[in-house]
Amino acid sequence: MVDPVSCVALATGAYKTLRAAISTGKDIQEMTGTLATWGKAFSDFSNLEEREKNPPWWKQTFKGSDEETALEIFANKKKMEQMRAEIKDHISLPTDQVLGKKCWQSKQECVNNAKTNFIENKNV
Repeated sequence: MVDPVSCVALATGAYKTLRAAISTGKDIQEMTGTLATWGKAFSDFSNLEEREKNPPWWKQTFKGSDEETALEIFANKKKMEQMRAEIKDHISLPTDQVLGKKCWQSKQECVNNAKTNFIENKNV
């Protein structure tokens, strides 16, 4: 199990790699591995955030204050959302704005299909 801090650190590393590559002129399509790493970290963080809403008894007993946990999650969530927005802007950036929007929608469809396949295979 990955903790939220590790998820954010992994996502930040992948994000910085993406930004550096894009600023040197690389196409986002050449960076699919790094983009996938960032996406996995984002997904893991989202799942951890959901689990924090109803933590197990031992975690409620031995964790820090509720305010501390909430502030940590809030700050990390904002950071992850900011990275996601910038990555979305880069994917949607091609000179033809219609094509750019279709690229983002196509990416979202791939992610949704992968989630659906995972859920179906998990229930088998």
